[in-house]
Amino acid sequence: ATPGGGLEGDEDSRAGARRELMEELGLDLPLSGPIHQATAVFEHEGEPLENTDTFFLARCAASAPRLDGVDEAERQAMRAIRWWTADEIAASAEAIFPAGLAEVVRSVAR
Repeated sequence: ATPGGGLEGDEDSRAGARRELMEELGLDLPLSGPIHQATAVFEHEGEPLENTDTFFLARCAASAPRLDGVDEAERQAMRAIRWWTADEIAASAEAIFPAGLAEVVRSVAR
């Protein structure tokens, strides 16, 4: 899964994305976009939840992201971080969110 979370107060999607990047990965980066939106229904804490994710593009050094700011529940879901190529995403047997992420990565790379 990509980093992210819910919006707080009257945040717009860009402000929420910047806050989540700082909280989860320790990154304060300018964002461009949005570049993609994905809506899905999934279970969260035993309840069905419909969610729309808005994706932005940011660039950083390969070594910059770190999982220092995650809580215990997030750490259980995000045991590690790594960079993936679009081909690795497409070929993976792991559950990847959002569906179609490989094509989103390819379209941004074009």
